[in-house]
Amino acid sequence: MQFESTLFVVMCWKRAPFLRIVTPLLAGITWQLYIPLAPALLWQLTGTAAGGLLLFHFLPVHWRFALAWIPGLLLSLLLGCCGSLLLYNADIRHQEGFYGDVITDSSLLLLRITEPPEQKPHTFKTTAEVMAVRKQGAWLPVKGYLMLYLARDSALAPLHYGDELVARKRPETIRNSGNPGAFDYRQYCAAGQLYQQLYLRPGDYRKLPAQGSDGMHRLLLR
Repeated sequence: MQFESTLFVVMCWKRAPFLRIVTPLLAGITWQLYIPLAPALLWQLTGTAAGGLLLFHFLPVHWRFALAWIPGLLLSLLLGCCGSLLLYNADIRHQEGFYGDVITDSSLLLLRITEPPEQKPHTFKTTAEVMAVRKQGAWLPVKGYLMLYLARDSALAPLHYGDELVARKRPETIRNSGNPGAFDYRQYCAAGQLYQQLYLRPGDYRKLPAQGSDGMHRLLLR
């Protein structure tokens, strides 16, 4: 029975080349997600695998027959490295114009709220797009998102989706609670390209006049 099950798995594996491509690709993505490797090392491994596949075809026939398992191994390594590089390049922190590369303690941030604020016991929680950073007297266009917490204050008008505000406060890195076995909130936020958070009190920001944001999106959210 066990032999038949193993044979069935092997036959399915051979008849589904798509699985043989996707499996190492997903493995590389997963590896890079939990154990990040430097891009220089990934490119070296990619070049080694590609070079090995190329050189394998110049080996004598009897060697290629005896080492027939090597191309599959090299191809899996190549696809795994491609998956890791795809995830690395998709990370907004590694892209040009990420706000975290230019921000300082004295920088002004131009933020736009991208989700309806969620009421918490002492704050309003939402996400915001960092549109620009004012540095050395000039506004620099940037990209990236952060988790935004706004202190509740009855004297201030509530904020909504699409509102823009200017804040002078440096964001902090999102951290876990530190309890062993607790939910990995940091990794959960990273999956949505959220790596930093910002807590604003009434005196830390100023709301800008309405800019006529996406009315259809506002209606759908309501």
